[in-house]
Formats: sequence, C-alpha cells, structure tokens
Amino acid sequence: MTLRNCLLGLVLSTILCFAAWLLILFSVDPDKSNWQWFLLLYLSLLFALTSLFTLMGFFVRSKIFSNKPIFSQVGISFRHGILFSIVAVGTLFLQGLRMLSWQNSLLLIIGVVILEFYFVNQESNS
Repeated sequence: MTLRNCLLGLVLSTILCFAAWLLILFSVDPDKSNWQWFLLLYLSLLFALTSLFTLMGFFVRSKIFSNKPIFSQVGISFRHGILFSIVAVGTLFLQGLRMLSWQNSLLLIIGVVILEFYFVNQESNS
C-alpha cells in the first residue's frame, strides 16, 4: 500500500464516519432511543475523530520529523489519533452520564498517558 492510498483511505473514512455520525445525530430521538443508538453515536464519533486526528498528526509529524521514515510517522500518528479520540469521546460519554468532573477527566487523561508510556516503552525495547 502506498502512502497516497493510505492517506486517501483515511480521508474517505473521515468523511464517511462523520456522515454516519451526523445521520445518527439528527435522525434519532434521544428520548425514545435505546442504548444501541447511543453506542453507534459514540462509535461513529470515535472512528471519525480517530481518522481526523491521525491525518492532522501525520501532517504535523511529517513537517517536524522529516528525517524519520514516513510510514513510521503514520503508525505513531494513528496511535495518537486513537488516544486523543478516546479522551474526547470519553469526556463526552461522561458528560452524557452527568459524571463529568475535573477529577474524572484527569483520571481519563492519566490513563491515556500511562497507555502511551507503555507503547513507547514497548517500541524502545524492540
């Protein structure tokens, strides 16, 4: 797979996932829907934000770290995109449950940072 195909796939998945998220957001009544619709709403937003953050992170990383291999930048950007998306959607999920506080947000961020430290440690060991 070439870099161009990978980036094109990310752009298409961003558009499709945001379209699915908007479709669910505007067509489903939250008072009459069940938990499956909320799961689809949060999952479509998670996938859309993951691909969007991956694209943004890739372009930033390719400008800053231009001396490193380009495909390693895609993998790291994808991992960071997933982690940022987990924080964003997790925060929205906590707000939906009326459990969002700075303590819960801090715990979520600390958990993601610990996960990132684990991945960085695994990369340095191999």
